[in-house]
Amino acid sequence: MARDPGYTVDVRERLSYREWAEDYLLKGRPVVIRDAMPEWRAMTQWTPELLMKTLGNKKVRIGPDMVPFDELTEQILASTDEQPGPYLRNLDIANAMPEIAGDVLPRFRYAQPNWKASRLMPRDWIFPDELVELFYGGRGTRFPQLHQDWWGMHVFLTQIYGKKRAMICPPEDRPYLYPTEDNTLFSGIDDVEHPDPARYPLFERAHPTWLTLTAGDSLFVPPGWWHATKMEEVSITVITVNWNRSNWSKFMREVVRTKLRGAPLKTAGTVGYMASVGAVLSARDRLRGWP
Repeated sequence: MARDPGYTVDVRERLSYREWAEDYLLKGRPVVIRDAMPEWRAMTQWTPELLMKTLGNKKVRIGPDMVPFDELTEQILASTDEQPGPYLRNLDIANAMPEIAGDVLPRFRYAQPNWKASRLMPRDWIFPDELVELFYGGRGTRFPQLHQDWWGMHVFLTQIYGKKRAMICPPEDRPYLYPTEDNTLFSGIDDVEHPDPARYPLFERAHPTWLTLTAGDSLFVPPGWWHATKMEEVSITVITVNWNRSNWSKFMREVVRTKLRGAPLKTAGTVGYMASVGAVLSARDRLRGWP
C-alpha cells in the first residue's frame, strides 16, 4: 500500500508579510518562499571561490578541530556521495565571520518581530539574540540526524548557493520517528533516506516530504517540525531564527526543561518575568499590526 503523503508544503512567490503570518506563522505550517531577500549581497556574490578569497586561511571549527577556511573549501569542492567532505554548520556569522556579516543584512524580512532581542530581555541571553548561522558543505554531505530545532524557535533556511534537499515531517509524526533517550529532539534513525524497516517499522506511518531548495529559496520550519537535509552539490545556506507571540511559550518551556531543572525558585522567577515580557510585547505588536 502506498504511503499517504498527508502533507504538502506550499511554494510561494511575492508573499506579503501579512499573508505569511496568517497562512503559515499562526497556523504552524511550513512554506518555501521564493526570492525573499534579493537585496542580500550574498545572493549575488557568494560563491565558494569568493568566500575562500575573502576568508583565506581563517580557522573555523569542524567538530573538535580548527580548520583553515581555504583548506575546508578545497575538501568541500572535492566532496562526493561516496566520500562526503566535512560540513561547516551552525556557525554564528556575526561573531565568527564579521568580514561577511554585512552580506546578509538587512535581517530576514519574515523573522520579525524577534522578542528575544527586545530590550526587556537580557542581552544575548543563552545565545546571541540576532542569531544568523552559516551552513556550508559539498555533495553527499548531510545533517547528522533528523531533528527538531532547539528552544521552540522559528527557523528560516535560505539557500544562497547550490542545491540542498530537505526532508520535513509534522509534529504529529513524533511517535514514528524514534526520538533518542539522550535527546528527544533528535531521531535515532540513522539514514532517513533509506531507513531499515526491520529496525524502524513505525516509520512507515510517518509523513515525510522531500523538497529541493535552490538559490533564493527560503524554507520556513515552524517549531516542532522534524527535518533533515542533504547536499546535492556544493551548498551555502544561511539560517535565521526568531521568537514572537506564536512561539514564546515554547521558548519558555525549553528554558525550564534545559536550564532550570531542579531549581523551583529560579524557575518561578524566570517564567514569571518571561510571561510578563510576552504580555507587554504582545500588546505592542497588536498595536503595530504584527502577528
